[in-house]
Amino acid sequence: MLALDDLNAAAHYLTALCHEHGGRRAAALDSYRVGVYLDPAFAMPHLRLGLMFKREGDLPGARRELQNASMLFAQEDPARVLLFGGGFSRKTLIDLCGSELRLCGESN
Repeated sequence: MLALDDLNAAAHYLTALCHEHGGRRAAALDSYRVGVYLDPAFAMPHLRLGLMFKREGDLPGARRELQNASMLFAQEDPARVLLFGGGFSRKTLIDLCGSELRLCGESN
């Protein structure tokens, strides 16, 4: 997909997921960041970045990305939530952001 359109945020997001699940942290971060750069309103890369930062102990980075994701999910395209949300509803993803924020020491 990237060979056909290297400006496709969704393709970078999916690539990042593959890197993350393959244990390639730096490549995953880079691909998530490219996805965010190409489409700042795409909530899922923000969520994944937030979760990665939290796991690594970067709580300010985690809070920033989780807050962004939570705000963006409220207005995310329903088709994109369905396609990339892992089977979870918009509300569930927003609730996940809130729970993770609380674990990071912020209750937004």
